[in-house]
Amino acid sequence: MTCVYCGSQRFERRSVDLPIYRDGKIVGIVRDIEVDVCVQCNEFYLDENAIERMEKEKERIIPRATTVAP
Repeated sequence: MTCVYCGSQRFERRSVDLPIYRDGKIVGIVRDIEVDVCVQCNEFYLDENAIERMEKEKERIIPRATTVAP
């Protein structure tokens, strides 16, 4: 893998917390997502498992963050 930002090929596997946004506002945080992080510029990349987990958490969190006025 090569970092698209700095060209480095050195990565570390790290656990990070990622926000979930709705309409430009943070509505939740997904904790302990495993990502590959470029050791030179700290850009991170999600693999298929991380993307799947983010999507599931988004589906779970977004309905709770939506309020409907009576």
